[in-house]
Amino acid sequence: LSSIILSSVSVILSKIGLYKCIFFAVIPLIVYLYKMFDIDRWNYTFTEESFYEERGPFNMVLDEVLYFRVKDVRLETPFLMSFVGLSNLYIISSDKLRPVIKLVGIKDGLELRDAIKEIVIEKREINGVKEYDLRWL
Repeated sequence: LSSIILSSVSVILSKIGLYKCIFFAVIPLIVYLYKMFDIDRWNYTFTEESFYEERGPFNMVLDEVLYFRVKDVRLETPFLMSFVGLSNLYIISSDKLRPVIKLVGIKDGLELRDAIKEIVIEKREINGVKEYDLRWL
């Protein structure tokens, strides 16, 4: 049995080529490791005045959104993520650099969305911020 497997592997390598086999085996592994490192370096921090999103495997990017700048919060639960209790949370703000921040793979997304909405309302009242939408007819 092992001789049949070895002979079939040698036939495949001779037809496809050793370099192509290495290419198709190593490149997906490198991409997978990069993505895992990228996900590992993605952090969300919630403070009293704002929340921060820190991301990037090599070049770190830190985005801050003040709570009173948040315009809307959207919760999305994709089909496959619903099996493990995760969801995506979109935070739409009036921030110029990053108007939409997507928080990926959030556990208890509904509770977090409600908590963010309550904090936003409280911070708007404290800072005297009111939202106006200008619409042109």
